[in-house]
Amino acid sequence: MVIIPGQSLPPGITLLSGGLLSGIPTNFGNFVFTVKATDTDEIAGVRQFTMYVFSPTSANVAVSGSIKTANGSGIRNASVTLTDLNGNVRKAQTGAFGNYKFDNVEAGQTYIISVSAKRFAFAQSSQVLSVNEDALNVDFIAQE
Repeated sequence: MVIIPGQSLPPGITLLSGGLLSGIPTNFGNFVFTVKATDTDEIAGVRQFTMYVFSPTSANVAVSGSIKTANGSGIRNASVTLTDLNGNVRKAQTGAFGNYKFDNVEAGQTYIISVSAKRFAFAQSSQVLSVNEDALNVDFIAQE
């Protein structure tokens, strides 16, 4: 499979030999391209495609979850931080049942979310999130 000369896929996208499109587009818009596929008998087929690449939504989303002990009890007053890739930090504290929530989180971004709590250790105290929609179950479990 090949793209007809003079046409191109969106920047960041490649066409693999089996016909799979791969990658992450770096530009937004409508892209028209034509693919030529040839079988083992040298018979070719040509087809035009349009790919629509939308920009990330400007709508904000929520990130929430719970911090619990190994036996499932909520951990009160755990400190949760949400850090974007520019180093901007937001903080929240868990309530009586170990729940936390960040509202108005910008969609289309990647964040690092971390937890700490007195008297508790976590095997995984940080997670990387690529947020495109509400992330409602970003949970952490303390070790025994």
